[in-house]
Amino acid sequence: MNFNIPSSAWFFFLIIPLIIFYFLKLRRNRMEIPSLLLWQQVLEDSRVNSPFQRFKKNLLLLLQLLILCLLVLAAMDPFTIGSSTGAKVPILVDCSASMGAVNDRGESRLDLVKEKLTELINGKPGEQEFSIISYSNNARRACSFSSNRQVLLDAVKKLKVDDVEGNFEDALRLTQAMTKSSQFGEVLLYSDGNISDVPTFNLSFKLNYQKIKEENLPNIGVSKMNAVRSGQSSWMVFIQIDMNQFFKGSAELQIYQNGDKIGTDKVFAGDKLSQRLSFRVDGSKESVIEARLVTDSFDSLKVDNSAFMSLKLARPLDVFIPESLDLITTIVKNIEGVKIVNDQSAHIDLLFTDSKEHFTIPAKTAITFGYIPEDIEPFYETKSEQSKIIDWDKTDLILQHTSLDDVLLIKTLTLKTGTRPVEIEKKAYEIVSYGEKAPVILKKNYGDKNAYHFLFNYFASTLPYKIAFPIMITNTINKAMADAGLSEISGNQTGVLPEVYLEPSKEYSVTGPDNKSISVTTSEKGVLDGVPALISGTYKISDGAEDIHNISVSLLSQSETSLEKLNSVKFNEMSVSVSEEEAQTDKSLWGLVTLIAFIFLVLEWWFYQKRPGSLSRSKA
Repeated sequence: MNFNIPSSAWFFFLIIPLIIFYFLKLRRNRMEIPSLLLWQQVLEDSRVNSPFQRFKKNLLLLLQLLILCLLVLAAMDPFTIGSSTGAKVPILVDCSASMGAVNDRGESRLDLVKEKLTELINGKPGEQEFSIISYSNNARRACSFSSNRQVLLDAVKKLKVDDVEGNFEDALRLTQAMTKSSQFGEVLLYSDGNISDVPTFNLSFKLNYQKIKEENLPNIGVSKMNAVRSGQSSWMVFIQIDMNQFFKGSAELQIYQNGDKIGTDKVFAGDKLSQRLSFRVDGSKESVIEARLVTDSFDSLKVDNSAFMSLKLARPLDVFIPESLDLITTIVKNIEGVKIVNDQSAHIDLLFTDSKEHFTIPAKTAITFGYIPEDIEPFYETKSEQSKIIDWDKTDLILQHTSLDDVLLIKTLTLKTGTRPVEIEKKAYEIVSYGEKAPVILKKNYGDKNAYHFLFNYFASTLPYKIAFPIMITNTINKAMADAGLSEISGNQTGVLPEVYLEPSKEYSVTGPDNKSISVTTSEKGVLDGVPALISGTYKISDGAEDIHNISVSLLSQSETSLEKLNSVKFNEMSVSVSEEEAQTDKSLWGLVTLIAFIFLVLEWWFYQKRPGSLSRSKA
């Protein structure tokens, strides 16, 4: 037991005047009496009223001393030390998708955490402050440090599960940032254990890991979904089903295309915890594919039973090549699934050009030859002497499986005196290849266009005579098909909506599956990005007059579907295990002590005033 106000112990000195009052209690006047028979009684009273005899058999005094001591103890504000101490305690609450798993009583894991937090808040000392931090794909402060129980309980009540993967590291970084403005002894973590290790994080505070103690919950769900181009007009859809070891039933996987069922398959527990199924679907039109699991036994998490994916029209890749790049035209003509477009105003996926004017043509992917972009042109100069390529990024998509050894450049590109490659990188360019005197192949993302800049003309080099050249063109075609979504498509995960290109600097409304809308303005390049998508389902983008774009997102997370429960979390050079004891705050005892004092006071009043045969009744 400890005391918040130990200075109140000075009130124990009140015992002295209380005892003195008892010493002075009986004062008799001297008087003559007609009989000596009463002397014996007088002598006995004198003996009882002597200082050391007066305490014998004096229950009233003992009760009043006890009541006084209890009142002084209450004034000292006694409390017992709990497992969660400190004037300020941050509380991290996991609100990722797995926290929505329910037991057979219909209680979710988050509901169980809310019960624990409610008990913790109601039992805390009045001056102790809590801060509630919830995290799913990112961390946010649900409540700043507060000692107000109602404010804290309201924050706990508003906690809800998001259909996303948990980002534990973000929660730790937010908590670490709080240490700069507040001091606290420890941090409470409430989670179901479905969290990842953070080996690069240096834990600078004490973490009290409180894991939900519950029965093992069975679950099965769709954890991955993607499609690969199969032929000229079809897609092969691949779906991964994951289940944990506690799922004992079976499930039917149903495939829908634009709402029409096109296929089914059966999944049984006990075969494998992870199973991969495939379906061929029609690609002659744009469509939305839904994979839906229907189980015949208890499934604790429903949000991962549906997954969505938008399929594009299985069409050829539209490529624009000017007449001056006839060698590239010859190579591209022999590649399947490609259509060469001559009209600059037509839809173009991949742009090859050797002029600055053509570079303005809208295209998702662009390759330029023979000129230097305007923003870095002042850094370069050209000399009439030969040089060669000496280094290149072998991991870059268009240079994979190629070798640029001994590729000679007729003219040498040189950086001007005082210019360093880092100045090029500051302009948002990535250097892909170096010549002897300067970078010669650059890459840059312009937002609506991914571009590679070959700063030399390929026909002014020995590159066309190398096997690397047709391989590089083929790699470029494959990359452009991937950028255009024509070779492989993956299902969109919850968290943030993928980028959408619309009209520049225009406000749009995004309505989620819960029918809540937010307003978002596109960038100067027409990019709509960063829109939160915390609920699985379809999001509708509207310009105010009509819906112009729909995007479907799904949980698609193997870790959340598995409902895995870790008993320890690894950090840099240390690990934190689950606490064996439930978190307890300091328990204030002044109310209990005061209540006991009141009970003794009532007992003393009844014993000496109201009970039959009491002193007051005898005098009456």
